[in-house]
Amino acid sequence: MSLANSDLDIVTGPSGRPLLTSGLTSGTGIALAGRASAGFAGPPSPTDGLDGLSVDRLAAAGKAAFDAVASAVLLLIALPIITLLAALIWSLDGHSPFYAQPRVGRHGVVFRVWKLRSMHVDADARLARHLESDEAAAEEWRRCFKLTRDPRILPFIGNLIRRSSLDELPQLWNVLCGEMSLVGPRPFPSYHLAAFSDEFRQLRCSVMPGLTGLWQIQARSDGSLSDQEDLDTRYIRHRSFRLDLLILLRTLPAILSARGAR
Repeated sequence: MSLANSDLDIVTGPSGRPLLTSGLTSGTGIALAGRASAGFAGPPSPTDGLDGLSVDRLAAAGKAAFDAVASAVLLLIALPIITLLAALIWSLDGHSPFYAQPRVGRHGVVFRVWKLRSMHVDADARLARHLESDEAAAEEWRRCFKLTRDPRILPFIGNLIRRSSLDELPQLWNVLCGEMSLVGPRPFPSYHLAAFSDEFRQLRCSVMPGLTGLWQIQARSDGSLSDQEDLDTRYIRHRSFRLDLLILLRTLPAILSARGAR
């Protein structure tokens, strides 16, 4: 995926702060634009007179409150779906249908991300054998830590819940507990983060990891590590409540299209 041809267009105004346009660009892109000219000041802002730190604290508190309320409502709605899928997974091999993996969160704190188990219980051993015997698969894994043909995936139900992202529904609990946000860079395992630069790892650790983000609506598994870094950096540098809402609105169409899903 070439980000040079991406329909994501982030522009800042004279103040340096990005403002959303009234609509979205074509496809799954999101446009941000500044004021038309330095001479147009626009209507007074409710945050005029507040310093940057106060505004940041207000924004963080508002985002946390929205995450708590929205995740609680969504978790109640998703509970019957999670229960049904958990029963189907358990029926395959009799093992726990839930899986918790250590991920790196804000300020570098390691926490457990909850997922519906889409893989065999011996997934790590299966992966090691596959990468050792298939050089093309090993190269694909080094490029994006994803496999087109993944021997770890459970038959039928595994691919279904991964392509639809239903395996991530339990992460609403992580959001409710304050370990994640609805929108932000996806939390990566330590081996994935190790592939990035120190500067980018520090930047990612400055914000809460998210259930969805620009990566999910723009590329998902189609992008390379450099694409992940570019999209996550764009989100972190230009994040706002309005941008979060637009990403949430674009998440369902992206999931339904299954573009880039593996």
